[in-house]
Amino acid sequence: GLVFGSMLLGSVVWRRYRAGRWPVYERRVQLNHFLPAGLQLIIFAYWSLYWREMTDIFPMIALEVLAALLLDTLLHLWREDKLVLSGGALPITLSTNLFVIFAPGGAWLSLLAVAVALLTKHFVRSSRGHVFNPSAIGLLVVGVASLLIPQLGYGDTVHEFSLVPNVT
Repeated sequence: GLVFGSMLLGSVVWRRYRAGRWPVYERRVQLNHFLPAGLQLIIFAYWSLYWREMTDIFPMIALEVLAALLLDTLLHLWREDKLVLSGGALPITLSTNLFVIFAPGGAWLSLLAVAVALLTKHFVRSSRGHVFNPSAIGLLVVGVASLLIPQLGYGDTVHEFSLVPNVT
């Protein structure tokens, strides 16, 4: 998926360059994206001390972060005709994985939740920014789909939080 996304981004940029429409580069790195991401990483680190399986999931979360950053870049390019470097996808991805972690065979559902979150962040907006908590909407869509189609899998990780002392 990452290779395909990278190729898609590269081809879009290349076609715009060939047409004489080189996209403008803009950096929108904001503290309000990195503060929650930092807190979420601390929770993951603490959680992994008591739930060893968490360390097995870190590579998948890293791939999800890369895929989310790539999708976010593509969506900015599509909506604004700009190559935007933003940290907005980071807390969305980490927040999604705090509540739902699917087994390796169902990991695509986590990617789907993140994709839905990013799509709502970009397209369901008011003049002040995104309307909904993006990761909550992504979790809602995948959660409802999992309830309606039980074969999709069960990704709830709330019960693993009880393994961690003083997590609250």
